[in-house]
Amino acid sequence: METVVTLDDKGRITIPKELRDSLGIRKKVRIRREGSRLVIEPADPVSLRFYGVFRAEVPEDLDGLIVEAMASWWRRSRTWT
Repeated sequence: METVVTLDDKGRITIPKELRDSLGIRKKVRIRREGSRLVIEPADPVSLRFYGVFRAEVPEDLDGLIVEAMASWWRRSRTWT
């Protein structure tokens, strides 16, 4: 599919919905220059790019772990003053 789009006053374009849907474009895209062309691709979240790369044990009480880590950090940062 080829279509002509218009740039607005700020240099923005609107990618037609049919193209966004077919390419899986949601909120962010990667854009790069290749010679005289612009290449626009869906930007995968970082979490998807690294999914399965690291093995980690997730504690059952993750919220509690986060609260304790923040409290520990706060106590350490307060002793520096």
